[in-house]
This record gives sequence, C-alpha cells and structure tokens, in this order.
Amino acid sequence: MEFRNAVMRFTKSTTLWTIPLLLFPFAISLLRNRLLGEALSSAVPSLVPLLLIAATGSLLLSFMTRKLGPNKLASLFWGFLLGLVLRPIAGILWYEVHPGFEESAILAWGVIMAVPGAIGGTLAGWFQWRARSGQL
Repeated sequence: MEFRNAVMRFTKSTTLWTIPLLLFPFAISLLRNRLLGEALSSAVPSLVPLLLIAATGSLLLSFMTRKLGPNKLASLFWGFLLGLVLRPIAGILWYEVHPGFEESAILAWGVIMAVPGAIGGTLAGWFQWRARSGQL
C-alpha cells in the first residue's frame, strides 16, 4: 500500500510541476503561430525534455521530503530550488554534449524556463508536504 501511495504522490507532483512548464512554451507558440494546430505541432518536440526534467525533479523532491518529514517550509524551499536549478543544469549539460552555435539557444531556453520550473517546483513541494503531513 505504501508503494502505491508513493507512486500516486510522484504522479501528482510531476503533474503539478509540469503544468507551469507546459503553459509557458504553449503560450509562446500560440502567440507566434496564432493557429492552434500549428502551435501544438511545433510545441510537441520541446515537451519531452520538459516532462523528463519535471519527473526527475519530482523524484528528487520526493526523496528530499521523505528525509525532511512534514516540514512545510523545507518542502517549499527544496521544490523552488530544484525547479530553479534543474533547467539551467540540463541546458549546460546539453551544451557540453553538443557544443555549437545553434545549441546556445538551448542554454538560453534552460535559463528562461527556470522561472516556470521554480513555480512548478514550489507547487510540487506544497503537494508533497500536504501528502506527507496527511492533509490530503
């Protein structure tokens, strides 16, 4: 039963983490293309790394909140910090693996996505705190 609860917490916190991350590129794509079909087709390739980074952040946050216990401030802080740091680190790693002029945009995108990542990480930290303290 504990494993099932842990999987559900992970799934829900990943979903909460991903929502701000998906809204930002989708809004940019809508503003740029102005057509929903073109916006969806151009945004889909950039969604996979965002989902993987959100899942990694949720997993790290789950381990952190397990060690911290039901501490609200610590859960919010670690969610914010992980959300703020994971995207620029992923951009730096991508740039190191594939150096070049074109890939410098990936690094800039990682820095830009740090703000929605921090918002999503804080939401995931709040959810993890509520789940651990028994308020859900």
